[in-house]
Amino acid sequence: GTDVTIASGETATITLGAVGDKVSFYGDNAAYATDFLTKSCISCDKDCYVYGNIMSLITSSGFESATELAGAKTFYYLFNDFSNGAHIKNKDGSGLFLPATTLTESCYDSMFGNCSSLTKAPELPATELAESCYVNMFNGCTSLTKAPDLPATTLAESCYNGMFSGCSKLSRAPELPATELAEGCYKLMFTGCSSLTRAPELPAETLAKDCYKQMFMSCSSLSSVTCLATDISAQNCTSNWLSGVASTGTFKKAASMNSWDVGASGIPSGWTDSVYSGGVTVTVDTGASDIAVSISVSNSGAATETYDGSSPIDIGTNANQIVFAAQEGFASYVWKIDNKTVDSSALTTSWKLSLDNISLRTVWPVGVYDIELEAFDAAGTAYSFSAQIKITE
Repeated sequence: GTDVTIASGETATITLGAVGDKVSFYGDNAAYATDFLTKSCISCDKDCYVYGNIMSLITSSGFESATELAGAKTFYYLFNDFSNGAHIKNKDGSGLFLPATTLTESCYDSMFGNCSSLTKAPELPATELAESCYVNMFNGCTSLTKAPDLPATTLAESCYNGMFSGCSKLSRAPELPATELAEGCYKLMFTGCSSLTRAPELPAETLAKDCYKQMFMSCSSLSSVTCLATDISAQNCTSNWLSGVASTGTFKKAASMNSWDVGASGIPSGWTDSVYSGGVTVTVDTGASDIAVSISVSNSGAATETYDGSSPIDIGTNANQIVFAAQEGFASYVWKIDNKTVDSSALTTSWKLSLDNISLRTVWPVGVYDIELEAFDAAGTAYSFSAQIKITE
């Protein structure tokens, strides 16, 4: 291949001659922007698959083991071209890796903004965040159906501000485990996520200034929120956080919390509220699907119930088996749990996945489990289904 060197402030056009041609990017730069006017942007005028390790732009050698960012605005607006963002796509079987665990201010700010064909986000392993690190990272990614896990427990000011705003196909929100919040940490995070039906559990007891401000604004399908806050005195901490949600829904609150207002900045009018009871509960939350899958739940001492998978299922505390039964007649089925393929010998039939002993924490510890199915017809066309099992206490 041909090497092309692009100096700071220059624009280079790389023309690919045939479908399947590849461009590999390497660099030795701490950051690719200082502000909006000096940002570097990778733009494609035809569909391009983006994959590989993003750290090759930070250090051209040894990037495979690099996990630290050093410069602010490291990848600021890197693929956010406004006019050509729809050409940035995921490559099947090859992911885009963002392995950094040491972040910097605004490092991923607006990185994939307006990439409207992006369907899956890269993993984000950092547990300690930096100010504005994920601001608007996937803003306007209207095809995004799966969010990455967000394991961080140490937050920073505006860290998740607007992260998934406008992701209208996002049907499941990632868990948000932090119990100590920062100013504006979740502000606008899911604004406009019109397919979102259930909010992630919000365990923090004391809120911070602007922390939940407009967090779920215009999430028109949202009908379930669990918020365990007991101190909501911080300035604008819940301002319009549930403006424009579903007209009816359920709100679970802490037992000692009696100061919620009724309305868009508190518990929405028309919703019912109840005290969060704790204990272990199991929820099945379905995601994007183009294949019919029914879900059967067996509870101790109760008859089996079957669901069509169109909405979240609160199973309760006594579930002992969950069965996913896909539409029959496909040539092959591949089931995965947490991205690991289930051995076909463990399946009674190829189109059915049975999860046993759900009520036993020694078998299924408290946590979140991703269930995925890919089915292929005789012509090799793939059809998919995804769900998430949440076991909480």
